[in-house]
Formats: sequence, C-alpha cells, structure tokens
Amino acid sequence: MKRMIFILAVATLVLTLATGAAFAGKGPKTPPPPPPTKCPETLVTDWPGVITADLGHNEYTFVPTDTQYGASFVLDCGPDWYKVVTLAMGAATVTGEIETSKKGILEIGVHSVTDSAGATTVVKGEGKPPWAGGPGGHGQPDDDCDD
Repeated sequence: MKRMIFILAVATLVLTLATGAAFAGKGPKTPPPPPPTKCPETLVTDWPGVITADLGHNEYTFVPTDTQYGASFVLDCGPDWYKVVTLAMGAATVTGEIETSKKGILEIGVHSVTDSAGATTVVKGEGKPPWAGGPGGHGQPDDDCDD
C-alpha cells in the first residue's frame, strides 16, 4: 500500500512538473505593434528648390535648397494619360506630399509648383486626385501608393 501511494505521488509530481514546463512562459501575450503605414506622407508647402530634369511621364527631378527630408526627389505630377504637365527647369517652389514609393524612391505628390517667374501650375487640390480609379475611374484610388 505504501508502495502504491509512493508511485501515485511520484506520478503526480512528474505530471505536475511536465505540465508546468509545457506552459512556462505562456502568459498573456502583448499585442504586436501596428503595421507601418504603406506610404507615410509629409506635407510640404512652398518648398524652394531647383527642378533639374524632365524624366518623362509627368515626373521631374527636384533638388530642394533645404535637405531636411532628403537631397533629391522625383516630382510626381500624376499620370500622363490624365493630363500632361509641363514644368520649367530651374528655381521653383513646390507644395505637395513627400512619399516613399513601392520602389523606395522619395517622391513628392505635387499639388502645385510655382516657377521663378511667379507662374503657378496646379496639379491637384485637396482630397483624392481627379485621376483616382484609373482611366475609367469613379473616384476610387486603384492603390494606396504610387509606383
């Protein structure tokens, strides 16, 4: 009888230790951090710099005089199937949203550009751009980020 009690006590102890080891460190989990924003944007207003090159397809190279956000950007003036935007090379001020494209390129989604002569080219206003949704668009953007 003592032997059976001893065996039950040992079995209980082994089972308790095994169960405790299996659940060790399995307390409440902290939730994972929220995923990063796909395209974090920073609004810049009247940012001075120089437009140095026409890359085609409504894209231009912009070198700002204040490099706090970066040394060089691609000015994205929207899709050329919607409207061809022609900007003068040289000094300009830009208003738009700094974005990082899917390819990791720093871009400015242009709202407007004012050249050194004071002429302003408006590309888009507040809210969704007029080309949202593609060529047959109905005001719904076809992607969260530009390419």
